[in-house]
Amino acid sequence: MKIDLLDSRYVFGCCRTEETKHGIFFHRMSPELEEIYKYSEAAEIRAMNTAGVRISFVSDTSSLSISGTFGRVSREIYSFDMIVDEKEMITLKPEAAKPEIFCLKAVIPGTGSRKIEIFLPNMAETFINSIEIDDGSELEPAARPKKKWLFLGDSITQGVIVSSPALSYAARSARAIKYDWHNLAVGGAVMKKEVGEMALGIEWNVVSIAYGVNDFAQNIPLERLENELKGLLRALSSRKNSKIFVITPIPWVDRSDSNGLGLSLEEYRKSIAVTALSFNGVAVIDGLRMVPDDNKYFVDKVHPNDEGMRVFSENLLPKIS
Repeated sequence: MKIDLLDSRYVFGCCRTEETKHGIFFHRMSPELEEIYKYSEAAEIRAMNTAGVRISFVSDTSSLSISGTFGRVSREIYSFDMIVDEKEMITLKPEAAKPEIFCLKAVIPGTGSRKIEIFLPNMAETFINSIEIDDGSELEPAARPKKKWLFLGDSITQGVIVSSPALSYAARSARAIKYDWHNLAVGGAVMKKEVGEMALGIEWNVVSIAYGVNDFAQNIPLERLENELKGLLRALSSRKNSKIFVITPIPWVDRSDSNGLGLSLEEYRKSIAVTALSFNGVAVIDGLRMVPDDNKYFVDKVHPNDEGMRVFSENLLPKIS
């Protein structure tokens, strides 16, 4: 029995679905947001990757299969995660190192009705032909949580390099407090006020903003950074009864030199913090306290590994909840 993937009740972390010749595609960005990231092919690909997109339902099925096609990728990490009853996680990935098509099968642990949540890959364009469960099985959309967390940021928030999608700090954090969530982070992104303006088209109660590393690396002047952040926060603050958190850049291990403007990463942290604190109701979270400045928590000194993401989430949650 096939799940109707064009039925939005089953789809989470997604703005819209599209039926294509390759299969159903899940756009986590609105068309306007996708347009912002067309300044380079690399940025466009990252924006089209299915980070944070989930298919969630309740069923008594004993097995499940997922088939589809991969499009462009940012990193060659093709893992899916499946979480059963918010407890047991099963990671599924194609056998081929660089798969174009895939057909993944899994046995669902337990008996009776269980919530099944499938996480699509963070770093690939993923087209789904079908998700099939046992014929005659019960099938209902999973309940949608009342609160929703929106994540804005760069590759760290998108979940680059984690071994599977449910292990990013965004996924871990939202799951821990049972929030729905939507990931609009894009690898390589810098602070842009337009993202805040367009994010108002998505429902959310909590938003976290985590930019700055690329602004530093790309030599963005502090004045421009501050103006973009002000525009971003001005837009987001228009949503009443919401919570806004700004996370300053986490450690860049062994990076102490200045950028091309003669500015340190710490100067970018201070600029972001001071600007954010000028807005009523905006809380600033010290990124240096989220992940230790220790290479064992990073893949490449910049992007946290699976353990680094776990620590990030554990340190972040007390600040949010």
